[in-house]
Amino acid sequence: MLVSSTQLQERQEGTPFKPDLAAALASPNLMDRWILAAANGLVNFMRIEMEAYRLYTVVPRLLDLIDQLTNWYIRMNKERFSGERGPSERRSSLATLFEVMMMLCRMMAPLTPFFAEHVYQNLRRAVPDAPASIHFLMIPEVNDAAVDPQMEANVKMMRAVIETGRTLRERRNLSMRTPLPEVTLIHADGKALAAIRKLQEYVSEELNVREVHTKSVSEAGGSVTLQCNPNHRRLGDRFGKAYKAIQPKIRALSSEQLSGFMQSGSITIESEVFDQDDITVDLIYSGDTSKVDADTAGGGVVVLNTTPDGDMLDEAMAREVRPEGAPRPRVQMGSSVHLCLPGAQCPRSYPAPPRFPPF
Repeated sequence: MLVSSTQLQERQEGTPFKPDLAAALASPNLMDRWILAAANGLVNFMRIEMEAYRLYTVVPRLLDLIDQLTNWYIRMNKERFSGERGPSERRSSLATLFEVMMMLCRMMAPLTPFFAEHVYQNLRRAVPDAPASIHFLMIPEVNDAAVDPQMEANVKMMRAVIETGRTLRERRNLSMRTPLPEVTLIHADGKALAAIRKLQEYVSEELNVREVHTKSVSEAGGSVTLQCNPNHRRLGDRFGKAYKAIQPKIRALSSEQLSGFMQSGSITIESEVFDQDDITVDLIYSGDTSKVDADTAGGGVVVLNTTPDGDMLDEAMAREVRPEGAPRPRVQMGSSVHLCLPGAQCPRSYPAPPRFPPF
């Protein structure tokens, strides 16, 4: 993707691609800020873990970043890479992608030396004075300007909502080509709700819904119930045989008490303090499911309206006739185009289009 996009940029703009860390860091795009924050967060984690010789903790995080880069960042920014969003968006997105891929190569070099070297040899073409091998470079330093744990948490919440929404679509056999009225996140954490409001454009596009809403537990009314789940192993080790007498008291907590616990993070029961490691609270959707479907996600509940109206069904039909991204048919100007819908009586063949003399 990076190589083909930079080649396209050079053909269209007449200037070769040049890495620009300053442009990547200055990008106002939320996805650029997120992937740079994720990469630098991994650099910080890797340095700590490698110094302690905990290699086994680094590999899963590296694989997770590769998944985030390929299945989320690159897929959601293809229009920016190709220049459809304008030259400035293309430059900032390609600069960001280059920086993250270079960081990944340097982090992967001790673990997958040959693969990292192969990728690096492509990347170094854009940097004339770059070392001849990836193995002449050290693990990158953390760029404090790019570190943003809140942005990472926001996108993690967004991904949870999108993945749950896709699952709900599959459950109701609704194609992604069919627009739906709305999706709603119900959550007790204000930061999670704020994250979805900030990233609602991406949620709307990925789930193909008209509107994205957020509600707190109190705003949801009786559509959700709180389910209390004690950590039996942790509390059993803590209280021993006395845990049998404490467990019913935890189960008896009211919705108001559980809501307050979710906000504060702790609760006191008979002079004993319990935190979120001791007790977890799940939100369970209990509303009408005739027109919606719901499931848990990221500590909240995603409610998807699964009833498209007539206009949405018409739009879905139009997308079925010619899906987005499908190659354009090679017809000559002036040719007649015949559209045959399912259920109609269609002739087996059509006359060949007329030939026009050359201009």
